[in-house]
Amino acid sequence: MNDTTSKLLLAQGFTKEDLCGKNFSLLSKWTPVFCGSLALIAAVTASWHMFAVLSAAAVFGAFNKHSAFDLLYIHGFRKLIDLGEMSQHGAPRKMGCGIGGAMFAMSAGGFYLHNIWLAYLPSGMMIILAYLAAFSNWCFASFLYGLIFRKKNCSCC
Repeated sequence: MNDTTSKLLLAQGFTKEDLCGKNFSLLSKWTPVFCGSLALIAAVTASWHMFAVLSAAAVFGAFNKHSAFDLLYIHGFRKLIDLGEMSQHGAPRKMGCGIGGAMFAMSAGGFYLHNIWLAYLPSGMMIILAYLAAFSNWCFASFLYGLIFRKKNCSCC
């Protein structure tokens, strides 16, 4: 793992020990890929119900050491594909879950009210940001967290 990737992952609240974990590179992408994929399905099907569930799942992640999507891996998918231990979420990722919960709630409301802008704008932003975090390791919420709390990209730099 190169220095840039390490710094970006540390900025998300992962620890140096996490970076050394078995299959960490894959596991760090689990939540954003799963979340972004479910949001994409919800947007394509215009399902306010699915966005309401995604909002609740994201809010759960904002207040717990694992997101609801992590728990699906830990208690379900891990039995099929054991990639190792799932790291706990730090404050930046929890903040991301909180932002996601609010954005998904707006999308749920937009689809329920048949307001196309309120439905697709927040969901589209979340889908893009989730896949951006998954495939580039740059996380908007972690960046925002760093700006608000004036944190460097990592404690090692």
